[in-house]
Amino acid sequence: MARRTQWLRLLSVFLLAAGAILLVPGAVRAAGAYTVTSTADTGGNCNTTPTNCTLRQAINSANVDGVASTITFQFTTSGNVIIAPDQPLPSISSPNTTITGLLSNVTFQPRVRIDGGGDLSVGFRISSSSNRIEKLIFTGFRGASPVPGGAAIYITGTNATANTVVGNYIGNIPFTTYSPDFANNFGVVIDGRAENNTIGGVNDTDRNVISGNNFDGIQITNSDGNTIFNNFIGIAADLNTLTIAPLGNGVNGVQVSDGALNVIGGIKPNIVSGNDVGILITGSAAVSNTIGFNYIGSTDTGIADTVDFSNSADGVRVSLGARGTELIGTAQQPLIIAGNGGHGVRVTGDETADTTISGALIGVQIDGTSPLSNTLDGIRIENNAERTTIGPGNTISSNGGYGVSVGITSNSFTAVRDVTIADNTIGLTASYTGSLQNAAGGISIEAPDFAVIENILIGGSEADGNVIGGNGGPGIVISGTNTFSTTIAGNLIGVAQNTAGKFLAPAGNNGPGVLVQSGVISTTIGGNLGANTIVANNGPGVQIRGSETATATVALNFIGLALDGANEVDLGNEGPAVSLDTIFNSSVLTNTIAFNTTGISLTEVLTATVAGNAVRTNSDAGLLVTGGRYLSLANNVLDENGGNGVVLTNVVTATLNGGDVLNNGGDGVLIDGASRQITVSNNLLRANGGYGVRVDLDGQRIEIIDNRMAANALGGIELVGTTVGSGDAANPNRDIDPPVIDLSSPLRPRLNQNGDLVGYVITSTNLLESAISPVSACVTCTVQIFAPDAELPAPDGQGFTKIGGDVSVDAEGRFSANIPRPFPPQLLFTATDGFGNTSEFAVFSITTGLRITPLDPVPAVGSAFPTQSISYTFTVENSGSLDLTDLQFTVDEDYPATLDSWERVLQPATEVNANSLSLPAAFSTTVTVTLTLPPSPNDDVLVGKQDVTRVLIGSQIFSDVVASALMTTTVLPKTVISVSPLTASGSGRPGTTVTHEHVVTNLGNITATVMLTFTTTPADLWETTISTTTLEIGPGDAREFVVDVSVPQGAQDKNPDGSPVSAVTIVEIDVLGAPDQNKVVTDTTFVTLVQRAVLFGGENREAGAGQVVRILHTAENTSNGTATFKINASSDQGSTITFESATDGVQLVNGDTFTISNRNNPPNERNTFDFFVVVTIAPDAELDSLDTIVVFLTETNGNSIGGATVRSRITITSGTTRLYLPVVRNGRGDV
Repeated sequence: MARRTQWLRLLSVFLLAAGAILLVPGAVRAAGAYTVTSTADTGGNCNTTPTNCTLRQAINSANVDGVASTITFQFTTSGNVIIAPDQPLPSISSPNTTITGLLSNVTFQPRVRIDGGGDLSVGFRISSSSNRIEKLIFTGFRGASPVPGGAAIYITGTNATANTVVGNYIGNIPFTTYSPDFANNFGVVIDGRAENNTIGGVNDTDRNVISGNNFDGIQITNSDGNTIFNNFIGIAADLNTLTIAPLGNGVNGVQVSDGALNVIGGIKPNIVSGNDVGILITGSAAVSNTIGFNYIGSTDTGIADTVDFSNSADGVRVSLGARGTELIGTAQQPLIIAGNGGHGVRVTGDETADTTISGALIGVQIDGTSPLSNTLDGIRIENNAERTTIGPGNTISSNGGYGVSVGITSNSFTAVRDVTIADNTIGLTASYTGSLQNAAGGISIEAPDFAVIENILIGGSEADGNVIGGNGGPGIVISGTNTFSTTIAGNLIGVAQNTAGKFLAPAGNNGPGVLVQSGVISTTIGGNLGANTIVANNGPGVQIRGSETATATVALNFIGLALDGANEVDLGNEGPAVSLDTIFNSSVLTNTIAFNTTGISLTEVLTATVAGNAVRTNSDAGLLVTGGRYLSLANNVLDENGGNGVVLTNVVTATLNGGDVLNNGGDGVLIDGASRQITVSNNLLRANGGYGVRVDLDGQRIEIIDNRMAANALGGIELVGTTVGSGDAANPNRDIDPPVIDLSSPLRPRLNQNGDLVGYVITSTNLLESAISPVSACVTCTVQIFAPDAELPAPDGQGFTKIGGDVSVDAEGRFSANIPRPFPPQLLFTATDGFGNTSEFAVFSITTGLRITPLDPVPAVGSAFPTQSISYTFTVENSGSLDLTDLQFTVDEDYPATLDSWERVLQPATEVNANSLSLPAAFSTTVTVTLTLPPSPNDDVLVGKQDVTRVLIGSQIFSDVVASALMTTTVLPKTVISVSPLTASGSGRPGTTVTHEHVVTNLGNITATVMLTFTTTPADLWETTISTTTLEIGPGDAREFVVDVSVPQGAQDKNPDGSPVSAVTIVEIDVLGAPDQNKVVTDTTFVTLVQRAVLFGGENREAGAGQVVRILHTAENTSNGTATFKINASSDQGSTITFESATDGVQLVNGDTFTISNRNNPPNERNTFDFFVVVTIAPDAELDSLDTIVVFLTETNGNSIGGATVRSRITITSGTTRLYLPVVRNGRGDV
């Protein structure tokens, strides 16, 4: 037992005062002072002998004396004195009466006992104000009637104010073995609007011991403003052991019923233990009562004992409409509610509202470290209670049930609403350093099917959060189909303080950190109000389950880790950080999750959003989804988890987008089972231990688009069991094939160096999914094109950077795109059909390479002589995968062994930026280099000289794409004859000589001897001579020879058939020793046409002005062939002259030109031409004047023809008359 040191101190005082056992009668007292010296029950008053009264007399006297009165006791006997009234004592109806009992000289405890004998219903009735009852013992008041029905002290009525009850033993006797006869029904009763009364005082001697009563120790009914403090209520002293022991009141230690502003506890605590209920606040008029510095259920020192001091039921019960009740403790004045047989605190009943519990130690001893369990929950809120606030500053630990529970016990109740649980320590010591588990768990919110619990706030901002750890069950449990609108925010769940005072020590709850189940609606865990830290629990961090559970949000929490500054401390939960099972409409948003088994687990959920979470370093999968529909998994970071980053099994209709899935031990994303309609888009999938995305079993319509994949150990996309070809529709994504990449296929991709890409997918003409043929075809197809991660040391066949937009595919399976330069080392293609099936990556490696090899001759070695051309043919092969369209075929002008004067012609000829050579990948073509040696004299063609020519073929864009070949050519000794011209022609008039000049040049590199011979055809009439018949020509030298041909006299220019008349001279040039250089010179000599003509027809005529005169003329061709003449004419008078043909079959061209033969062989030929000269006399021609008309022939070029001119004269017979006027001069000589 807890030893009471005050008893020892009192005993010491007793020993010092030994001998003063008998009291000596005092002097006569002043008015208002009364001394009780008799135990009799005589009535009347003691005004005549105030020092010798019975208690009844003293009270009567005090009631009427009109002054402040004192009633004391004086007995000469030792030991307890018993006053046993026969009937109820008079009410203390006059104010300011003090009744003070005797103290034992041995125990210094009261020894005057007022005993009701079991029949009286009241000991002292106080109906006035400012009275003081002290140092008395009250026993045996158990009379059931009248009111109050057996109370030791009864303070009643509106006048009963400011009364004080101190230092009394009520229901027990000091240091006396308890007997039921001692019991009162009630210890102290205050009712009838009695206000501001005080039970207890500041000194130890003021303490009332109110214990052993049958019902309530203290009962306040319909009274306000009363104070109860520093009392023992339910415990008593043991004389034999000088200790205290439980001696409970039969019902409540303290009951406040329909009273307001009453205070239980003060600067010193009440010890309220051993009762049924420690303190009961009840009734709709019980408003704003306060329970402060009290020890409820413990010893007087606030600690445990080997003896059970518990209140057998609840420590504190607030019920039946009580409002504004405040339970408040501080570090200096703690409120201890511990060791009780029911709940520590129970708030219950219709309209019970606005209860606040703060600063209390509930379930622990005064040190905040040692357990002193309440048998059930630390705090219980139930049965229509409303607006209850738990916190701040409570330590609620070591209870037999939950630390805090909210629920409803029967269907006679409908709701619990508006509960706030904030800034409490639940399951740990008050210093947060050790576990003191609540056996069932930390907090339980549970609504039955027949009632509602709603608007529950557990925590709040970071400052308002609870510390919930070390409990024997889950940290928080929210249950029931009628639980609505629960918020859990700002709490530390599963963690304690370490020796450095930081919340970094594991203190896990035995189960989930937070468990939401069985149909709960609208739960928020975390969020903008405040992040929870949920760590080290023996189960999931957060578990939400139940087919009817809906609208749950888990947001902005730290789960599995605690922050030490910028460092993350591993405090993983033994299960998933967040587990959602068979629930509807849930959200997991922006949590930081690390060090758990699984990061986030969803099982058979319907309509869930998992977004913005950082999920890393969990031992298994980052995000595990088994079953479920309508899921949005967006913008999550899944990094360094031990298993797969994301697992989706048997999921239907989900999007996984915008996330970073990195460095996980397995696949980045695994989709298996019978999953359908899943879109994996816009994710970064990098450096995972398996594939970026793997689809297994019967996963169909898995759309994998717009992702960035790199450095995944096994590859980018894996459709397990699929093959390229006809396929099997039972395989993932219908075994869809990617675009054709087989370089041997005509459908292979074609990419040229300008970035123009053409590719193909295998498609189907039947667009029904069930009838696609082949089943691996892509219908209504879209192609995406990617490049690998440029930062990797080598390309990895995984699409990282998307190139351009989505590419549509035509009905033939063809698609095209433009790939910007610089090209990546690989292009990665995926095909996605109209049903949402995406293929694996097809890898098209972009390589560039050219090979040039001799084709003819092999090797490329030859010889040639001056002026000779030699050709070398090569095969050029595009050995890369890139179609080249800008190849330039050039000579390396800087190659040192190249002879500059040699001519080099490349075929095909190319120019920079024009006429480039195109060569598709895997194709070859031939190119030719033709070398032409220069003529002598030139040092580059000396006998034995050697040329090495280097040719290059390469891309203008890709400087490293180039191939080269060498050709070696040796100069041979050779005579090379050139004759200029080889063919000549000339013409001459008959009887003249035509000269043909020729130059013979030795272009070779050795001396040439040349022999000349000739013949002329026809030989008759044409005379031919040659200037020499032998030439000796050195290398590079030239010699001339001349051929003269005479044109015969009278030669016509054309033959009768119209062909030119000519002579052909053949000069044969024979090169001695080099017959291949022999030449034949052909000189053709033509007869020149010499135009001649005779013109006839001049006449003399008369005509008047404006009249027309027609004069016939005849022209005769006297040329040596058919000739064309032009008629010309002039008039002295300015007459108009035209010409008209008078010869059938001959027309004038342009009105003045005609052609006739020199032969007269009508009708085909004639050598004359008749024509009229038509003269229209000028209208202003003068009368009697003469108009001379001159007509002459010229060549068409205007050259005159001698002898072809005639004149006609026309006399003007009518016309204008010239007038002559005299000239008159004046005297000055002016006209």
